[in-house]
Amino acid sequence: MKKIGYLTISILMIFVLFCIPVNAASEFEFELRYTGDVVINETKDASVILKGTNATTYQKVRVKIEVDGPSTPKIIATDSLNQEIAQTGYWGPEEGFAVAGTFENETPVKVTFLAAGTYTIKLSLVNVDGGETEIMSETFEVEVLEDATNTNEVLEPGN
Repeated sequence: MKKIGYLTISILMIFVLFCIPVNAASEFEFELRYTGDVVINETKDASVILKGTNATTYQKVRVKIEVDGPSTPKIIATDSLNQEIAQTGYWGPEEGFAVAGTFENETPVKVTFLAAGTYTIKLSLVNVDGGETEIMSETFEVEVLEDATNTNEVLEPGN
């Protein structure tokens, strides 16, 4: 009987250890918002939104953006200081910025795609204090068309 008790406790401890990182990652989420079609050679206004829900406090984080697709898009973001951030890579001050609790930070973006096709955009929240370790990430797929068909999009991760 003791063996079953120890086995049950061991399984529960392993379950708890593996669930903690999943729950920590779910404290944060990204959204990618835009309206209408994404068409080649047309600049699209969009927003990248970082949300926290009762999120753990991090004193120094940055957003990392990676894009994979038929071409390299032109990306211009405007940060909270009204400064433009060009292209992919890290967004936010080099020393990082603080996040905690429940919040929503919106970054306006202008993107121009130079070729039609499917693009995969990965947004990651990284901890500057932790050697650029990834806290969480979400991936979005954007279909770039040859011409417009007028649809509205609010992308959920994986779409």
